[in-house]
Amino acid sequence: MTDRVLLPLPDGRWLALSPEAFREALAAGAVAACASGAAGSDHDNAEPLLDAEGLAASLSLPVTWIEQAARESRIPSLQAGRWRRFNRSAVERALSANGKHA
Repeated sequence: MTDRVLLPLPDGRWLALSPEAFREALAAGAVAACASGAAGSDHDNAEPLLDAEGLAASLSLPVTWIEQAARESRIPSLQAGRWRRFNRSAVERALSANGKHA
């Protein structure tokens, strides 16, 4: 069997493309995004991700509480390996929804 690039679809199925077809689709999408002016628009206003110390300082909360709440999924976080990062706006929304606004 030849190598395929597998892409998950929203309905749970997978789309298998050859590496060449994947590169062509990626290039076509990039060209379309540039033509519509959408390239980079999601990142222009993106706020930086914070580590636990930075989030704790900005919300005036203990670092240990931030780390425990993230482990218990009480606040949203992004984890890559041992590194965990936080989007302050998402954390504030979660705290407000739980009635624990800092």
